[in-house]
Amino acid sequence: MKVDALELEAARKWICENLAHEGVGTLYERYMVVELLDRLRAKYGFKSVCEYGCEITKGYDNLPVLGKCDVTLYDAEAKRYAKEWQAPKRPAFTDKPGTYDFVWSFALAQMRPGIVKEMVAHSKRYVLVCVPNYWNPGTFIHWFYHRFSQAACTHAERGSARLRTVAGVTRLVRQAGLRILEQGYVDLPLIPDIGFSLEEAKREFGLAPKDKPISSATKSYAEWLKTFERLWFVEKNPWLPGSIKSVAAHHIYVFAEKG
Repeated sequence: MKVDALELEAARKWICENLAHEGVGTLYERYMVVELLDRLRAKYGFKSVCEYGCEITKGYDNLPVLGKCDVTLYDAEAKRYAKEWQAPKRPAFTDKPGTYDFVWSFALAQMRPGIVKEMVAHSKRYVLVCVPNYWNPGTFIHWFYHRFSQAACTHAERGSARLRTVAGVTRLVRQAGLRILEQGYVDLPLIPDIGFSLEEAKREFGLAPKDKPISSATKSYAEWLKTFERLWFVEKNPWLPGSIKSVAAHHIYVFAEKG
């Protein structure tokens, strides 16, 4: 199977044009995660997909595989996410998951380690676990931000520090009885993963009104691409040593199959 470049580009374009309020870091993250998902689909040929818990992604990272696979979003708040869904292509939403060829989660296992065994129970074969990378320099900026703002952390950059490392998350996956097929890094822009937006920081430190609405950037898709081109030096250079990627990466991924 092949990656459908036009379908992937259409998904990326929709994300940049409709989710710009999330900021450049999250848009870049989505830009790369959708590529990872579509590459895995093309390589391993799964036909049914379940994102297991979508409080972080809201399900939009599944856009490039919609139409090629049967996609289901499982979450306790599935009805709310279904009501808020904006994209023209629509997955199924459920709060009672079935079984699927491929089950994945993004930035949840470090907060809820038991989710991996739950995912295994609902997977016919493949499981993908993505977690934030503890060793990214943004981790320490994020800690200082909450230390001085005293704001409660609702970001993905929380939970077990150990499970945000390669050793920790691969061990968790193996303990769930899975055989690892791929382990790598995704989302490696040349900016630290601070976890919060500058607008949020301004509100927390009294530099902007608390009730100020989140602004939405008005860049075109072409302009976003130019921005990303300045950020993806590490991501797009396979010859760079793993020691650099292990620090630059915002996220670690482990792709595995049932034994």
